[in-house]
Amino acid sequence: MASSPCTQFMLYSNSKCFLAKRKPHYPARASKIVGIQKNCTGAIPGAGKIGRRAALQKMALLSVFIAGNNACGVGVASQNKKTNLSIEEIKSIIENDISKGQYYVTGDMTKEIYENNCRFKDPTTDLTGLEKYISAVKFLFNPNTSKQELLSIEVVDPHTVEAKWRLEGYLKFPWNPHIAPYEGSTRYVLDDRGLIMSHEETWDISVWTALQEFLLPSRMPT
Repeated sequence: MASSPCTQFMLYSNSKCFLAKRKPHYPARASKIVGIQKNCTGAIPGAGKIGRRAALQKMALLSVFIAGNNACGVGVASQNKKTNLSIEEIKSIIENDISKGQYYVTGDMTKEIYENNCRFKDPTTDLTGLEKYISAVKFLFNPNTSKQELLSIEVVDPHTVEAKWRLEGYLKFPWNPHIAPYEGSTRYVLDDRGLIMSHEETWDISVWTALQEFLLPSRMPT
């Protein structure tokens, strides 16, 4: 029996195609983004190696290329850094950035307390560069239909703050993928200048569930 048609969403590395029926030209840097493909059986090759933020950040970075946005690496060097703040002051700023700034869905974070080459890491993603991270976040969530809730925040030691949070929302893609509420934690580590040099997060959701949510279309709330 002939196989049924298969709906695929593809990101090709070293390819000029975004969707199978569209062949626009993209900058060479887009070829660095690793491919993700869902096949006709519903399986996602290599799913065990790709996590929620890994998949979403790769999508967001490709969106930057598609939109012709060259923001990565621009506008941070001129920031006046707030060096040598106390750990309690850093904690208060992070708390405000999450509770009021909603930076996981808006990208609106206090850049002055981060090193420009801050390392943003989760179990499957390792990204260096403050502006790269902010650009990716801004292209991910729709801030009007997404939210981040701060569950707790504490000073762990003189150079470390840890925050626990809940995140949910809709992504800025044509099929409106909905990310169901999930919880995670972020550990912020300061360097000798009192700036955040490491932003490492973990979450409580499985890889398969995360990718299913990302691939499935949904309706935006009215």
